[in-house]
Amino acid sequence: MFHLMKMSTCQVRRVYTREQRSILEASFARQSHPDLNEKERLAKLLNCNLIQICNWFQNHRRRVRKQQQQMSTQAHSTMACQTFNYQNECSSYGLYQQSPSQYVGSLYVYPQETWENAMTYDPFVNYYT
Repeated sequence: MFHLMKMSTCQVRRVYTREQRSILEASFARQSHPDLNEKERLAKLLNCNLIQICNWFQNHRRRVRKQQQQMSTQAHSTMACQTFNYQNECSSYGLYQQSPSQYVGSLYVYPQETWENAMTYDPFVNYYT
C-alpha cells in the first residue's frame, strides 16, 4: 500500500543545460567535494536549490568512480590476457630449448628402458635401500 501513496511535494527531475553542466564540471575539476559556500554560489549562479547541487556532485563522484573501476577492470583483463599469451609463447618456445634429459618420465631420460619399464621406474628405490 505504501507505493500507492503520493508525495505532496513531488519534484520534477532537473535537466541541466550544456552551459550549466560545463560550469558544474569545471567546479568539480577544481574540487570534487566543494564546501557549503561554493555549493551555495553554484546554486545561485545556476538558479537551482542547494540540494540539487549536492545531489549533482554526489552523483558525479559516483559516475567518475564507476568509470575508473571499469577502466581499471578493462586494463587488468587486458593485461592478464597479454600476460597469459606471453606465458604461452614463452612456455611453448621453452620446450624446444630444453634438453631431452629434462623430460622426467619420458623414454629419453632412460633410453635403455622399454616403455613398460620406464612407466614403472622409481628413481628413489636405489636411494633409500
